[in-house]
Amino acid sequence: MQADLGEARASVTRRSINESALWGDVFEIAAKSGILSFLKAEGVLSDKRPELVPWTGTSFGRVIEHFSEFYRRSLQESVDLGKSYLEHLTFIGWTTGYTVMREWWKKSGLRGRAGKLTLVGLWSPLEFPDRSEISKNVSAVEKATAYAEGRDRRVRDFLSAFSLSQEELKDPLILARKGMPAQADFMIILEEKRRPERAHLVCVEFSLLTPAVLKDFKKEDAHLEEVRSHVYSMSRRGVFSDLSAQIADVDISISEDIPRFMEAFTRSDKPLYKLMQASSYLSNMVDILPRYERINTTAIAMTNDGVEAISGVLDRRKSSSGTFSLMQALGKAYATKTTADAKFDTYLEDVYAALVRGVPRVLRKPLETFFSSTGAKKKSSAQIEEAVTDYLRPTQRFSVAEALKWLKASCVSAQGIPLQDYLHPDALKPSLEEASRDGGVTIRDLNSAVIESTINNAPAGRITAVGLLGHPGIGKTTSTIKSLRNLNRASGENSLFLYFSPRTVINESVTQDVTKRAGPNGEGEVDAISLNTSYRLIGAAADYAREKERDTKGRPSSAVAYSCSFTSSDTGHSPVPPDGETSCLYLTMSEADEAMKHTKNPGGLRGYDHAASVRSMTSDRQKSVMETLAQACRDVAVMNPEIPIISGTAAIQGMRRSSRQAQASVAKLASIFGKAPKGCSQDTPGARARIRQERINFAKSRPVIVVMIDELAGDGAGAPMAEALAECLYDALIRPFEGAKTASPFRVILLLADASLSSPEAFNSFLSSTGGDECEGRNPARVLLSPKTASVPFSIKNIGIRSLSSVAGIPFVTLVSADAYPASSLSLCYDLGLRVVDARQDPTLVTHKLIKKIFSESDILDSVSRIQRELSQTPENEQIIYYAQDRKHLAEIKAELVERKVLGVEDICSITSELSPEKKRRLTDPGYQGPGSRDSYRLFLMTSAGARGISLPLATTIMVKVPRFSIEAALMEIIQVIYRGRGGYVDSQGIFASGDDLARRLIFCIDDYVRTDDEGKVAELQWARQKIDVVTVLSILRGLS
Repeated sequence: MQADLGEARASVTRRSINESALWGDVFEIAAKSGILSFLKAEGVLSDKRPELVPWTGTSFGRVIEHFSEFYRRSLQESVDLGKSYLEHLTFIGWTTGYTVMREWWKKSGLRGRAGKLTLVGLWSPLEFPDRSEISKNVSAVEKATAYAEGRDRRVRDFLSAFSLSQEELKDPLILARKGMPAQADFMIILEEKRRPERAHLVCVEFSLLTPAVLKDFKKEDAHLEEVRSHVYSMSRRGVFSDLSAQIADVDISISEDIPRFMEAFTRSDKPLYKLMQASSYLSNMVDILPRYERINTTAIAMTNDGVEAISGVLDRRKSSSGTFSLMQALGKAYATKTTADAKFDTYLEDVYAALVRGVPRVLRKPLETFFSSTGAKKKSSAQIEEAVTDYLRPTQRFSVAEALKWLKASCVSAQGIPLQDYLHPDALKPSLEEASRDGGVTIRDLNSAVIESTINNAPAGRITAVGLLGHPGIGKTTSTIKSLRNLNRASGENSLFLYFSPRTVINESVTQDVTKRAGPNGEGEVDAISLNTSYRLIGAAADYAREKERDTKGRPSSAVAYSCSFTSSDTGHSPVPPDGETSCLYLTMSEADEAMKHTKNPGGLRGYDHAASVRSMTSDRQKSVMETLAQACRDVAVMNPEIPIISGTAAIQGMRRSSRQAQASVAKLASIFGKAPKGCSQDTPGARARIRQERINFAKSRPVIVVMIDELAGDGAGAPMAEALAECLYDALIRPFEGAKTASPFRVILLLADASLSSPEAFNSFLSSTGGDECEGRNPARVLLSPKTASVPFSIKNIGIRSLSSVAGIPFVTLVSADAYPASSLSLCYDLGLRVVDARQDPTLVTHKLIKKIFSESDILDSVSRIQRELSQTPENEQIIYYAQDRKHLAEIKAELVERKVLGVEDICSITSELSPEKKRRLTDPGYQGPGSRDSYRLFLMTSAGARGISLPLATTIMVKVPRFSIEAALMEIIQVIYRGRGGYVDSQGIFASGDDLARRLIFCIDDYVRTDDEGKVAELQWARQKIDVVTVLSILRGLS
């Protein structure tokens, strides 16, 4: 008897198919209720809507009745467990539904726009299907009759919900077939009142993965166990399983093999399947809504295993493309999917074979080996190498006639926005002929000619914007500085050059480059003053002034470092204000290094008051970087009206928080050109007249304003900063003269540079998505991919950028693209690795820490072995770069190499954010030959903090460890890393040589792991998925490189 009772209790705690469906009903009803609650709270819905009548009269008690009907024959213990799970699942479902709909609302830009939308249709059926065991005993005829009645009722209700007449459809019952919209769980259409031809269409599908054994959620253990199960599920996912990529100007399609292999990719309760389902409903729904020219569609899959969504725009005036075509393909795959009897292993073999067929021939054999290994083998690896031949070198020379052909091709391909006259081949020909030597010109010469022609000929009274997309090392900044010098020589015009980038080492280098003394080509003959500041330097000002007893006549609130191409004796006065004259402390470059090195409170808002008798915490407001730079540039410009070039540089990391913060900070730069009138509105005629006069006075000595944002994609602040700077320049230099008799005297050039945005499509996508509230104005992290469309290595194109046009009246941006790589020959190598990590090895460690420890240890050993292999193959007089995004990982590699006596400490240079300013300068100074010089190392261990702004011409082997966190940003950063091997060096005979003419190998190391379950086994499906993820990353890297 006791055994029978135990068996009965066991049977009621394990899930039957009907019981799982019951809990799915509960989750769906609760989630729908949450969605409807949000729509009501936002003002879209009212209780008077007929579709809400069933919901308005429904309470939690109705759900309990549905539950009780199923459990009426169950033991009381099972009923109690079920009720506790019911309450918990209702709460989870409601909050998930409310949250998901709120996030869609925000991301669709509908926040605060409820009054501008009309609810055209709502489909949210409230259903309580019979899940009892008794329902199994009905006859086939009864089932068919019930199905037909339910189908007919569902179609009538659906047509009524969207005000569709049966006459509009040839066969209304088709709406209830598989993949058709009447089968949807939830659907809503919102129409724009001002533009009724536009609408928003959303479809949500629900699914619930029920636990095998119910827990009592009145107890803490049940909640803890649920959280642990989610953690376990997340820990089993590979780090490469979720990558954000944006593909421009490409029609996305789904392989015809996908429907056949669907069993190997998803199950009916998984997000991908539900996403396909919702995509099918949406794709078919838009066909019966012809009155809308443009529909913003979103398919959402809501499961307790995750929430996935895909959005696309249907524009009937254009052919389907982008994500909507992907949604159509997903919907078609769902509609055609059939249940097959083939075994899972057979599916996988077919999937692998299809993937291998789809890659270039050189990759096929290694990938076949990689895919053939099973989880039981504990490791799967592959080494792939391919030679790249279709590229040019930056030092390669072409005849002027050939270069002019490339420029003519740009003029022919210009659609809608023709190129400016000063960028036509005839206008650039004299500059190219002058630069021609040794048989022709290089791509660098072309790039320089375009920049110089723009700076010389940009019209006054407007902002001329240029996007410099050339590869790293092409000379974007160098050409800009050279052009400003040549401008002063030719016309006598003075300029203000403001330079921003996310890397302090680059900013300091530019500060010194602007003020270089005369070189062999006379590049330093024009006098210049360069200013540089940072948040850290500003924070160090007070401590340094006190320590050095500078006569500041009070506590300095800011500091800048300065460099000059001349001495005080040359001009008879100091180029910067003396101590105490302003609240800003002016330091030489060496003094600035010392201040930041020894200060007790670098860059902090808080610190101890250093008065001898006081030890209290203070929180004085620290001046911002932009405010400090503006004050310094203004003061130095007023003191030195005759100096041809005044430059200011600063880092932009401080703007990464939000676009509003960028706008507020950058707006302070306007004070360079004159102080705003106090005590009155700037919009009064008198105030505007005073502002115009101040601007005119400034332009008399400095009419050319060049502002450059370099490494635009190197930080989340890039796009917000570009938009804010454009608006600031417009408001300060252009807007005051609008409607006035006097035109603006300024020629303003805005240069936006980044090699990572290697195509016009990628550049446009980056600047057009500064983000909304959901990402706080930052660029969303994603990989930007676009097809290679340029048939020539150098091109110019004008494109419109809406964000810049709206805030600064910039009609178009001139994009300058250059494609070359610094190597005489180039090999791409891919080192793939996937290993099994046994989570049971050390029971004293928490599981995730154990996994990290085990993988990290084996990863370091693998990395050291790879480096040793490359050291043996790389000539002694050449260098190796090993890039990884983890400083600890690099430190452990260095320790392991030294311990094994592979290399000495003096042979290894770590380039991270911890690198001292002195060491940074040594590495960026090709002329330095002392200890720690650039060319004295054998191995560089580098993070992204050192990836930009440093040239290592002898680095012929570049190893890239594909990062396992912030993957999207890091993949874009890799474009910068692979260009570090460039520039010039002095060979063993003392002769200058170009590193661009050395052979190079790029090695991409892609590693991941699969963790075992509690029994030490590996799920073959998980093993297969992560192998495919690794190959996906390989494909992305090939696209980027």
